[in-house]
Order: sequence, then structure tokens, then C-alpha cells
Amino acid sequence: MRILNTFAILFATLCFAFVSCSKNEPDTPDNPDQNNKKYVLLTAEGIADGAGYYAVYNELPTGDVKNTAGYSLQASSYGGFRTYKNWIFNRSNLLGESGVLKFSVGKDGRLKEDGFIKCDGSAQSVVVNETLGFYFDPGRGKKRIQKFNPSTMQRTGEIDLSSVVDEKISPNVYTGNQTLAVKEGKLFVNITYSPEGSSGHNDNIRHYALAVIDIASEKIEKTIVLDFLDVYNQGHSPSEYKAWLLGEDGHLYFLSTGWDLVDGAYNFHPSCIFRIKKGETDFDKNWHVYPKDLNSTLSIGVMWSMGFYKGKLYVEASDENITNFGDFGKVDGYHVYSLDIENKAVAKIESVPTTVFGHSAGTFYRTSDKLFVRVVNETIGYNGLYVINEDGRTASPAFNVIQGGQPMGFAELHD
Repeated sequence: MRILNTFAILFATLCFAFVSCSKNEPDTPDNPDQNNKKYVLLTAEGIADGAGYYAVYNELPTGDVKNTAGYSLQASSYGGFRTYKNWIFNRSNLLGESGVLKFSVGKDGRLKEDGFIKCDGSAQSVVVNETLGFYFDPGRGKKRIQKFNPSTMQRTGEIDLSSVVDEKISPNVYTGNQTLAVKEGKLFVNITYSPEGSSGHNDNIRHYALAVIDIASEKIEKTIVLDFLDVYNQGHSPSEYKAWLLGEDGHLYFLSTGWDLVDGAYNFHPSCIFRIKKGETDFDKNWHVYPKDLNSTLSIGVMWSMGFYKGKLYVEASDENITNFGDFGKVDGYHVYSLDIENKAVAKIESVPTTVFGHSAGTFYRTSDKLFVRVVNETIGYNGLYVINEDGRTASPAFNVIQGGQPMGFAELHD
């Protein structure tokens, strides 16, 4: 296994540093591998923003991994990242400025910055195809979403959603800062009603609404409101974490974490997973999952990440009820469950050790043929990824990071 290049991430500083490798560390090849499939691993010294490293691999990492070898470049990261084919997208540039940042793998096999669109604050984004994507820039209007070309990384226009906003609910409204999801030619955009003076992050008024936009015509077709379930927010807007997942079954799954901020205090409620079925644009009133469906003792449990593999939904959930915001960071406090989509049969994946709260990194990483689980457990000394086995009921260690910090993101890059 040979590392092609490594991008080191330091939040506050900008400089270039070329790091030599010892004979015991993988080095940057003079003749990069021409295999179209590569893997990128992000590790970080801190839980969220902080020092860390991007590294691109020709093959799946195995065994003990040093993610700091080869050439390095100082950068900045929110923790976690998103991908489209062989592109990586992050939400801040090397100077720590918010925006849509694109990395690509150059002809020499090295990861390089390949475009940046500066934004004023949270830069939620989604890529539809090589020439079309959407992002949120509050500096251009909290009730607008922006269009961009991912190939050229140029802004190409915007869609104004003010016509579907009901300011009688609240005049402080954000659209696209939490959810920008794509399914079957439709764009689903959060409409978050926040108390006056609030950020639209955790402090939304309890009115879960999405705008449904036809991508080809850019017509806002309707708004849908989740008024039949007890849900409270749409995601973690300041980070790379996304609270939605397009399953391989064609259904679009959403997760409400269950907490909100009211009058400066957090209120805690059960997390909830729900969906929009394939071929439809309305919420499915006949399917949802609460933490108690995974573990009967969880009346106010927290579900944070979702993964999809071989027709089953995989969910990370706390091992006890969460009633205090500080409890999210409990060490070794989250378990992995599989959920049968049709009959909701639940199985705890006992072979996956308990792990820490996923934060911006999330817990599940899907490649073309595997589902990986982030496991950080100081008690057993594991700091890496497990992989769900072919049977879907068990898992095995994939690799353990021994240098470079905690794993904060893993993905397959391909043409």
C-alpha cells in the first residue's frame, strides 16, 4: 500500500511544508498509480476543527496506518468532507475562510486545491453532476440558495425561496443551511424558522419543512411539512455532517437529532429517522424509527449517523438517554445497529466495539462495495475503521490509525 500524497490540516496557519519520510513510512511515488479508484483518509488531532492530515491511497488501507507520511500541506477543515466521483469538497480554505472548497487528484497523483467559492458563514452544498451544484451563502440572502458549476467552481445563479416562506411563523428564516438533498431530479431544501436573532442552527422553531424544487426547471413545486411526527431540527449546519441519506433502495432518509435551543437552553427529545419514498415527494406517514425501536431503554436516546448496505439501514445510537448537552461527548458511548427496512427488525452489531460521538465526521463511510464504521475506543486501544462483513450482521477490523489523530472521514474516489 503506497500513499500518494498527504495534506496536513492546521486550522489557524497557512504554509507549505514538505515532510521527508523515514524508510519505515510509505512515501510519495515518483510514478503515480494509474488506477482510477483511490481512497482518501482524513485524520485529525482534534474532535472537530484542528490539526490533521488528508492522505490518498492506491489501495484500501489495512493493518496499522500512519496517515502522516509523504508530502504535506497545511490547511483548514471543519472535520469530515464530502465527495463526488474523484472530487473532495470541504467548507473552508487554507486561510480558514468559509466557502465551498474543492480538492482533486492531479495527473501526478497528488491531492490539490482546485477551486474555492467564498461564502459568508455556513456553506452547505450538494453536487448534482459535473456542471451543477447548489450551496447556501447567507451573505447573498438567507432565503436564497446559490448555483455553481463544480467543474469550474464558479457561481452560476441562484433560486429565491422567499415566496414559500411564511414569516408569520418567524421572520428569521434560513433556507438551505441544513439540508440540500437530491433525489430523482428534485432538490429538497430545508426551511428553518428560527427565533429572532438566532442562527438557524439548533434553535429552530418546531416546524420541520422542506421546499421541493424541480432541478431542470428550477420551479419550486411545493413545500412539505412533517407535522405527524415529534421532530425538532434538520441537522448540524456549521459542520460537514449531513442529516440525510439517499439509500440504495431509492428512498431518501432523514434524521432529526432531537434537540433544539429555546431561550438559550437546550431541550432534548428522541431522535427520529423518517423518509421520502422512491418515486414520491411527500413524507412517508407509514415509516419512521425512534431510538426506542433500536433499544427499548432509550426514551430520549440520540441517533446521529446513518449508513446503507445490502438493503439494510445502519444506525449509530447512544447507549443511554441523553438529557444534557455535555453527555454527547461521552467516551465509548455509541453502538451500531442494523435495521431491516421492510419489517424494522433490529440487530445490534455486537462485533463492532462501542465508539465515540460522531461529531462532524459521522460514523459510517460507504465505498462502492463496502460499509465502514468509525471506531474510536480508548479502552481497547482502537482508533480506526471496522468494515461490515458480507453477512451484514458482523464486522471486522479494517485498519487502525497509529499516527495522525482520529479518523475524521474516509471515501472512495473514482472517475
